[in-house]
Amino acid sequence: GFSSISTKPVLNLNDLFVTKHARCVGLGVKLMKLVIQYARDHGISKLVLETQETNQPARSLYTSLGFEVDNDFLTYSLDIKRQLK
Repeated sequence: GFSSISTKPVLNLNDLFVTKHARCVGLGVKLMKLVIQYARDHGISKLVLETQETNQPARSLYTSLGFEVDNDFLTYSLDIKRQLK
């Protein structure tokens, strides 16, 4: 995406998932560090991701890497397929 405020690219991470075994051997941390480095190398101003409130392992990982919860904005979505039924 692109931020009209910072006039720089924004990277949205969707459907990011690693298995429990992969988490146990540190693959999730390595993957996220690679994404962060990619963003730095390509002039991306912000990384944005979502996770469920109940996904404590993911939330802990993101917080440990410096991600902050955005308490200023609500996320809305509309499932178009559901709307068509």
